[in-house]
Amino acid sequence: MHPYIKGISSTGHKTVEIKKAESAPHTPGPWYGTNTAGDHNQAMVIAEATGKTIALVYDRKNTALLTAAPEMLAALESALAQLQEEKERCDEMNLGPAFTGNLDVTIEAARSAIARAKGEA
Repeated sequence: MHPYIKGISSTGHKTVEIKKAESAPHTPGPWYGTNTAGDHNQAMVIAEATGKTIALVYDRKNTALLTAAPEMLAALESALAQLQEEKERCDEMNLGPAFTGNLDVTIEAARSAIARAKGEA
């Protein structure tokens, strides 16, 4: 059996265990998309610096989202840092939840998304 396949469910579907990515960072952006040859709906995501293929996309509609991933990660990391600074200022002024709203929830969501993007979750 393939190392990622854990078993077969009662409905006959394979259950898959996705292993966490190695500790190496992702391929740096920018990335760009290009359509593959042929009359199908596939595209490739390619690292601009190296020309290496990052991903094969089976539906071209997803190419823009994938090529934006490195920029979105950087933007989210920057936003998280600003949110954390704002939260610290609010805490120093003893402003309660009525003022800060869902800031803690938003910070945790950003941390979680960043960890997933980096293969740490």
